[in-house]
Amino acid sequence: EVNIVQMRSVQMTATQVGSSMIDFIVTCQGSLPTDACTLIADPTCTMLQSESCHPVDVADICFLTIRRTFNESGTYCVNITLADATSLALTSTLISVNGAEASFSRTAEGILITCGFLVVLGSFLTFFLYKRYKEYKPIE
Repeated sequence: EVNIVQMRSVQMTATQVGSSMIDFIVTCQGSLPTDACTLIADPTCTMLQSESCHPVDVADICFLTIRRTFNESGTYCVNITLADATSLALTSTLISVNGAEASFSRTAEGILITCGFLVVLGSFLTFFLYKRYKEYKPIE
């Protein structure tokens, strides 16, 4: 039996902008695996986008961290397979990845909304202060 117990986003450096890294924390019961494969597909799990297999070194307890990079934001089907010479175990999950572009656009949008609100507030404040303290000058 294989379980994904946690998924967490990995903080990226400035040189790694444009991709998102996710750590999959995986546990298993039974025999200890010697290989781990990750299949990344579309949200329906039908169109394979990438495949990665590598040997794993597990001590007495089966507890693995598998790191994968996603170059685009979107929803993905992730299949993780653990295997040894005699057995195979599989787990799957759907994951939604927000790329750096989405994060940047949300930040820029928030800044623009805040600036717009401050401009409108400043205009109203100026208008009301002008009306209140304007001197009356009679026509001569």
